[in-house]
Amino acid sequence: MSDHALDGGTARVHPVDQKLPGGRLAALGMQHVLVMYAGAVAVPLIVGRALNLAPEQVAMLMGPIPMAENANYGALDTMGVAAFVLAVILLLVRYGRGFVANIAVLLGIVVGCVVTVAMGKMHFDKVANAHWFDIVTPFAFGMPTFDPVMVLTMALVMVVVMIVFVLGGAGLVRFGMVAATGIRILGNVDFRGNRNNLYIVAPSIAFGLMPLVARRWMQHMAHSLHPLFESGILLTAISAVALNLYFNGGKEDKAGALEAAKAAEAH
Repeated sequence: MSDHALDGGTARVHPVDQKLPGGRLAALGMQHVLVMYAGAVAVPLIVGRALNLAPEQVAMLMGPIPMAENANYGALDTMGVAAFVLAVILLLVRYGRGFVANIAVLLGIVVGCVVTVAMGKMHFDKVANAHWFDIVTPFAFGMPTFDPVMVLTMALVMVVVMIVFVLGGAGLVRFGMVAATGIRILGNVDFRGNRNNLYIVAPSIAFGLMPLVARRWMQHMAHSLHPLFESGILLTAISAVALNLYFNGGKEDKAGALEAAKAAEAH
């Protein structure tokens, strides 16, 4: 029988085609919008503040601009808020039930906003004074300029980079094979039957990328801790082990270990 076959006079609807009640649908939709919106506006907000741009100018930023030094980047109190939000999300995923666990990210964002408001780090004065509708002015930062010398220099740099890529082709393939092996191993993970595995893999990958995309994120921490936090592989390993113990406990999965070993040996 198919998913749409009659079962006791009632048609069974595939989960993909299910329509949730209005309240749940709105909450899940808001969660997805906030997650996508956060990634889109994070760079303009952070860089705009670092460059001391006016709020109106920050609102116009739609793409990357040159980075500037910011002494408050990676401040411990800000990092503490981020860690607290992450802990709230993981607690809701682990101990929450049903719909609460499904909107754990949204609830974590709400809790984080409440905490930052209480700390005086976030307020809505400028939001209240903003216009309901406005027009984005083209070339608000001036007309683009093209320096022939800089264009030629960048072209030469790209030629050198391409030569390095050609010479390092074998190395790229080798490192690519390592990544492909990892992806193949992750392909054997049960994400459907055990949704907690998703919250093990996702933060672990994010922790591993932090030293690459935010090299100065630990600048306010003790210098003796830098060797630990500068290694993406080490951060990923620690995160994966800790989160696996948190969600799945210390029970041994011999079958899963054998499958992972076979996948690794295949390459």
